[in-house]
Amino acid sequence: MDSEELYQLKSYFYQANYKAVIDHPLPEEDSPSYLPSLIYSLRARLALSPASPLPQAKDPSLAYRAVAAFSSYLRAADKVEGLDELREVVLEVEGEEELGWEEGVVRVLSATAFWREGETEEALDTLSAEGARRDLECVALTAQIQLSLNRADLAQKTLEAAKKWADDALLLQLVEAWVSLRTVRPSVRQTCTRVLNLSCQIPPNYNSSYYTFLELTTVPSPSATLLVNRAIAQLCQGNVPEAEGSLAEALEKDPSNPEALVLNARAGSDEALAKIKQVAPDHPMLKALSEAEARFEEAKTKWEVPPLATASA
Repeated sequence: MDSEELYQLKSYFYQANYKAVIDHPLPEEDSPSYLPSLIYSLRARLALSPASPLPQAKDPSLAYRAVAAFSSYLRAADKVEGLDELREVVLEVEGEEELGWEEGVVRVLSATAFWREGETEEALDTLSAEGARRDLECVALTAQIQLSLNRADLAQKTLEAAKKWADDALLLQLVEAWVSLRTVRPSVRQTCTRVLNLSCQIPPNYNSSYYTFLELTTVPSPSATLLVNRAIAQLCQGNVPEAEGSLAEALEKDPSNPEALVLNARAGSDEALAKIKQVAPDHPMLKALSEAEARFEEAKTKWEVPPLATASA
């Protein structure tokens, strides 16, 4: 059971309120909450400033070593060395028992790096260990990867399995909101297909996601990331003016928030696209865009553009 202070710290972290995590005072070093609180604080620092090196630990734990390896990966020009360092830490937790929350930190950070580098299968393998299945952060990342693969059905199964033991945890609510944006409630599907005999495409349960993000953004200072999530849910509902308002609020709160910039760029802002290249040069959107441009240039070489037709006299 987490202490009240650690519970609050984790809540800030899951809501992407990283400054609040950093500003939250750490407990005494002899407290059981000290190490997990320190790890969340260091991870929050990396989220806000990936290029900043971490302070050295006197007696580095597995969790600290995973954070340090992830930091090295983020700062490295050659990502291969950083990935190998993370793999070494993962190997140390393989076969170990009763590592508790530290195993979750090792696996979720390593899997995040693997996923960012396109090693999706390795990321899912890292998250499939028995210890990871009982760690909510590992569950959340698993669902995110599955959704990125357009396997909402698998993400739904991951969510349902976690519901059996995770009660109504905040992170589980967020996972359910993400999944709800991509899946249809069984009751709705059954009504349309069996009672009404409809074969049309049924929209996912956007309202459920919207109300989750709405509730989480009614606090005095919601994070820009949560506001972006609310904007996405509003877009899915077709409420474009409301979504634009949420996005504007997110950009006002944090003009350099990568996800807010991505959503703005997708809305057609060239300025936002240019800024993403500055603040998040490794963002998956930029990688996908670069790959698409390369494929387009390759395709152009295979076709000869005919000359423009001219009017005859």
